[in-house]
Amino acid sequence: MRLILILILMLVKSISFAQNTGIGTVTPTEKLDVAAGNVRIRNIGTSPGVAGTDKTVVADANGVLKTVTTTNILTAVNGNLISTVNGLASTPAVPILTTASNGLNAVAGDVRLGGTLSAPTTIATSAANTLAISGLQGATSSVGTVVVDASSVLKLKTAASVSAVRVTGNVTFVSDNQFYYTNNNGAGTETFDNLNEFTSATFTAAQTGLYQVSFSVNFPQPNNGTTYLGRARILAGTGPIAPYYSGGNTKISAAVVSVSNDILNITDVVKLNAGQVIQCQVATWQSANGRTANYIINISRVD
Repeated sequence: MRLILILILMLVKSISFAQNTGIGTVTPTEKLDVAAGNVRIRNIGTSPGVAGTDKTVVADANGVLKTVTTTNILTAVNGNLISTVNGLASTPAVPILTTASNGLNAVAGDVRLGGTLSAPTTIATSAANTLAISGLQGATSSVGTVVVDASSVLKLKTAASVSAVRVTGNVTFVSDNQFYYTNNNGAGTETFDNLNEFTSATFTAAQTGLYQVSFSVNFPQPNNGTTYLGRARILAGTGPIAPYYSGGNTKISAAVVSVSNDILNITDVVKLNAGQVIQCQVATWQSANGRTANYIINISRVD
């Protein structure tokens, strides 16, 4: 009878706690409540999960196991990649764009045009794929011109980099009917020579191109009733003594009232290769020896 009573009491107790089972606790609050220690499941299945249906097991703040649907959201913010799994963002963020070079720069993940070139750079264009820059503003002053060289490399052409020469001086005619270089009475005076291309009486082209030449000679007019012929010519081509290129003559008349001057101008365009030269010569014909004429030479590259 006593044994039966004990069994009845155990059965009643078991029924009263049938909803929760405790390990290490007599007051379980869940179907299975482990009070302390680790949980181990042996021989857990190794089959791969099924995407879209399988769930992730997590524990809340009280250690209660729950399942949630797995979410993983990837975002790029200011050049950083952030992975947000089930609402929890990864820390620290992973940079996906740290630098940009060769004319580009990176600002908060934004690649922007503007920076120092770190290598020779070519932008290939064609008749169909042209290059244009819109919105260019008008310059208030002459600041330079963008040009391309023979290799299509962009360069800035300013007043200081233009091939341009102005030289003044005088020539004394020791003998009649003989051409003299413009330095026969000493080197001329250079008003400017931007690329240092003029020496003594010779202009040496630093670059291949078209050059405009203006050679002006101011001959003294005689006052003794006689006349003579003033002569000038331009030599151009391979130096050191270039072949004749072009020239002109002017008749110098005797002064009627007072001594004056007659001016001979030659203007021409010369095509030179780099290293070729331009030279100028002056002569008189049927004139008294010893006359001195003043000259001006202007040379500029126009192409």
